[in-house]
Amino acid sequence: MSSKRAAAAAILSTGLLLEVPYLMPAAAGPTFQRLFDLSGIQLGICRSTASFGVLVVAPFVGHIVHRLGPFPVLMAGFLAVMAASIAAALALGFGSLLASFVLMGAAAVLIINANSSQLADLFPDKLRQTMSLFSALWFGSWAIGAPLIGLWLTEAHERGWDAWGFRALYGIGFLLTGLCLALAVILIRPVAAHPSARLACARTCSASASVAAHKDWRQWMWVPLLIFFHGLMIGTLLEWVNSTVQDKFDVDDFDGALVLGGMALGLTLGRLLLAATVLSGLGLISADAAE
Repeated sequence: MSSKRAAAAAILSTGLLLEVPYLMPAAAGPTFQRLFDLSGIQLGICRSTASFGVLVVAPFVGHIVHRLGPFPVLMAGFLAVMAASIAAALALGFGSLLASFVLMGAAAVLIINANSSQLADLFPDKLRQTMSLFSALWFGSWAIGAPLIGLWLTEAHERGWDAWGFRALYGIGFLLTGLCLALAVILIRPVAAHPSARLACARTCSASASVAAHKDWRQWMWVPLLIFFHGLMIGTLLEWVNSTVQDKFDVDDFDGALVLGGMALGLTLGRLLLAATVLSGLGLISADAAE
């Protein structure tokens, strides 16, 4: 396997492994509610704080990646996830849980942006194919991870381990993030683009890109709007489907998480199908097969 393909595999693997800490607010919401005696409003605030972390960091992360390169930003994201996992595992109440989720949201932005930039640097001639696969696999591990987390939380609740059940999961998330960090150092760092090379490319392309952006803003303005409403819909569904299923049908954590996993599986398959349809229409899949 070439160094580029190994790095790409590591990037996709880190995206899947990090779903464990990312899944917790959606899969363990009822557990948090029971353990910390949270109201429905407080649970909603907890789940929205990760989005607040995203909102704070997102406007600046692209500039930071271009200045420093994606690898240092990726390392910072991993360290932030590890810190957030420790903070969540040691949380004693509503406030400490909020702080850990804000940090987790900020870390997610760093990692996603750095991974996307790194993939674009590795495969500039196959950008659409690579990013389509990266986007489709984003929810891939939820289909397996959510039911497993729900099964563990149900077992922990039945045995009276609520106080330690979710903390153990964050401990696993901490270890998996450490594995991601090691994979990045071994496989991604050797092929990471140097910041000076990225800056040179940015300066070369900035003038024409700026002109095109001002000239064609009516053509691309619908893209961020579509992304916003897509994120609003998906975020609301994924964050609340578990709790809603448990409340309406009086089922346990496993059954609620199983529905969450099924929804994530549908999202993954839908994105893969859409990507295959779009790429086939552009003639990119057949071109790759011919090569």
